[in-house]
Amino acid sequence: MADLIRSLRESQKGKVKRAVFLANLAPIKEALEGGYSLHTVWKVSVEIGTLEMSYPQFCRYAKAFIPTDPAPETGVKRKPSNSSLPQQFRHSAIPLDKDELV
Repeated sequence: MADLIRSLRESQKGKVKRAVFLANLAPIKEALEGGYSLHTVWKVSVEIGTLEMSYPQFCRYAKAFIPTDPAPETGVKRKPSNSSLPQQFRHSAIPLDKDELV
């Protein structure tokens, strides 16, 4: 029976850590909105004992559960490509006249 409980507990470690992350989601979002980096938020959370997970796992949870805003537009617009322009510059390697040489 003890082995079964131990194996069940081991198989649910990820679910427990995910639940702990979700329980701390509000302060994590607040810190990120305050300008702190993911690494700083993770490091402080581990040091104070609110989270016990690796940084890569923390990043996966953050990517999955914290929505990110799309990058703001800079207002710079690209010129549309003009298909009538030549794709390559081509020139003759042999000059037509020696006077054309520089």
